Amino acid sequence: MYKVIAILISIINIFGFAFCTAKTSEENSSHLLFIIGFSMVSSPLVTSLVFKKSGQFNLANMLVSLMLASIFWVIAGFYFAGCLQFISALSGLFAVRKMKIDFKYDYIFYPSIPSKKIKWNEVANLVLKDNILTIDLKNNKLIQYRIKESENDGLNEDSFNTFVQQRITQSSNNI
Repeated sequence: MYKVIAILISIINIFGFAFCTAKTSEENSSHLLFIIGFSMVSSPLVTSLVFKKSGQFNLANMLVSLMLASIFWVIAGFYFAGCLQFISALSGLFAVRKMKIDFKYDYIFYPSIPSKKIKWNEVANLVLKDNILTIDLKNNKLIQYRIKESENDGLNEDSFNTFVQQRITQSSNNI
């Protein structure tokens, strides 16, 4: 879904930069700015379409180009559009980042915004079942994350669940 939205925003930007390039005279300083913006937004889109058959689509590159294009919109005087695009591209980068939850001896590192260190004594229950990780906290918050098959290389659910139950039990006894 993020890929489709990024492509639509890129196409809108391409038309916007093309329109502005056509409407400004070559002597105008904004003319070169619009040409650079057009090139910057269209390059990742064209590259992704060329490599589409090989399965390579780098959404992060497209989102970074949209962030840079938003700066061009702000410089050209389109403040609202530039700020809105920057915020949406930045949130897209956060949305497509790889989630890596680290289970340490003393805590769980959860990469939210902002990232959290969850101490084991704050965890009421933690279960990995059918590639869904569920962290039930004592403050009645529930965190769930679906683990993709490609991210689940060699992870044994039973041994993982045994490990976390031991950590929860040991931390409860140490209070």
